[in-house]
Amino acid sequence: MKFLISFVLFCCVAAANAQLNLGLGLGIGRPGPPPPDFFLNVILTAEAQKVLVTPDLPADLQQRVQDTLNNSELGFNSCSTMSTLPWIQMRCVALQLSKSKAELKAVEDEAKARAEAAVTSNVVAATPAAVNS
Repeated sequence: MKFLISFVLFCCVAAANAQLNLGLGLGIGRPGPPPPDFFLNVILTAEAQKVLVTPDLPADLQQRVQDTLNNSELGFNSCSTMSTLPWIQMRCVALQLSKSKAELKAVEDEAKARAEAAVTSNVVAATPAAVNS
């Protein structure tokens, strides 16, 4: 009976080490979630570069892209300090990533809408001049 209790206790400690990554040296701890810097540096920076290379992107939209990157960095940093539980960190990072990507998509959509409005206004402005000639 003592062996069974010892075995169950050992399994509980091993499971806690695997889930919490306590570093007890049991050799079964798996690494935690990828660091939030990965998501910021690889995914969001690539998305931001797509928006920033848009020709004739207004300065206010460029500033919104930079603000989005800065805010997402703060959000990712708060995810890493919020909890040591990996699934909670991943959930927080996933929420922050989707929020930041949605903000970048909104900036991109607004840039497209402004460009289309500028083209439309140029066409409308050019049409009466051609009729008057």
